[in-house]
Amino acid sequence: MTATETASAVGVAYNAHSPESYKGLPCALPISHSPESYKGLLHFNFAPQNLKQFANGHLQFDIFVKSLGAQKQDSDQNGLVIKVGGNKGDTGDIFVDSLAGDKLVLGEWRTIAVPMSTITSKVNNAYFDQSINSFTVFPAWANTQAGFEYDIKNIKFIR
Repeated sequence: MTATETASAVGVAYNAHSPESYKGLPCALPISHSPESYKGLLHFNFAPQNLKQFANGHLQFDIFVKSLGAQKQDSDQNGLVIKVGGNKGDTGDIFVDSLAGDKLVLGEWRTIAVPMSTITSKVNNAYFDQSINSFTVFPAWANTQAGFEYDIKNIKFIR
């Protein structure tokens, strides 16, 4: 995976020739033969934020999907997945309907909004929303990431 920052967005590309794309063939990788060894995620860290006042708001970002790569669309998990983290833990994987593989539109910017209630419902800590400090986005882990490519920008929490 490579991430490239420009003045307006962060571009992310997953190697189209990753071990996953050669499943079933002999692997000459010097480190690990696991198809998981090539996977990656984009993780944004920021100073801890108290977002209690955003309880009725949402996390919003813009995404431009260039390629779904070799992702299998008939898999239970496809498209992009997000996580939100804080000093009190993280949400685990959040599958947002508008980020599912069959909903992603190639070649155009789309604004995604995830209600804070969806985010906070994924943790068992009443104080989680008072210490949020990270946002993570990645192609569904249970599927191949080979060749997946997207740009992301304008990540913000809105009341």
